[in-house]
Amino acid sequence: MSDITQAKQSYELSIMSFNVRGLKSTWKQHALSEDRKKYRISVGCLQETKVKLGDEQVYGDYRLILLPSECGHYGQGFVTHKHLSTCIHRCWRITNRISVLQINTGHKSGMLSIINVYAPQSGRIAKNLDELDSFYEELARTLTSLEDLSILFIAGDWNATVGIRSGDEQFIGRYGRGYRNLPGTLLAHFCETFSLFLCNTAFCHAARHRTTWTGSRTNGAGEPTSIYNQIDYILCRQTDKARTHGNSL
Repeated sequence: MSDITQAKQSYELSIMSFNVRGLKSTWKQHALSEDRKKYRISVGCLQETKVKLGDEQVYGDYRLILLPSECGHYGQGFVTHKHLSTCIHRCWRITNRISVLQINTGHKSGMLSIINVYAPQSGRIAKNLDELDSFYEELARTLTSLEDLSILFIAGDWNATVGIRSGDEQFIGRYGRGYRNLPGTLLAHFCETFSLFLCNTAFCHAARHRTTWTGSRTNGAGEPTSIYNQIDYILCRQTDKARTHGNSL
């Protein structure tokens, strides 16, 4: 889970990315809205909703938008605060792994575009690396189709570890976590190509608050060892990074 707040003069917009691992049940949808209220989230980007048919519900102060999916194993959606209801310009699905929400800010900054992503997992790309290449090709097309004048954020579960900054890299801040793997290298290249910045690597938080995925593996002695990685990121244009500040959850 990652959270970035965009600050602009007299208003703030807090953006969260969350892999919900299923959102079919009503009680889980309600619990999600309560979480958003607790953390004061304006927009939440949801991955792995596992909802095949699109749906839309209102829970208290939050509006839940579930986008249709061709496969019940994927699915994306957004959860937005009610004060944004009249500001939503458009919300649409690109693929099972990419969707877009556009918000009319009502300020001179114009349109806010939020791209929601769910990159292929390591197990899938180990069998078929072309799937990850196709994901980035489609994401690049989506990005270039949006107006340059709009404020842009790309939030989601990247299934990639970019790790810590190397040399004079401009796309990453001082507070990355872990070691860069192959998917992380592709994400780094994507950021460099489109002059993007990994927002949640710019803020100093405890390691436990930078961790967005936990797992385990067996060490040389045959004992289980815990793994803590940062694989969820929120990206913005490098020209907009001064607009953001990060919260730990």
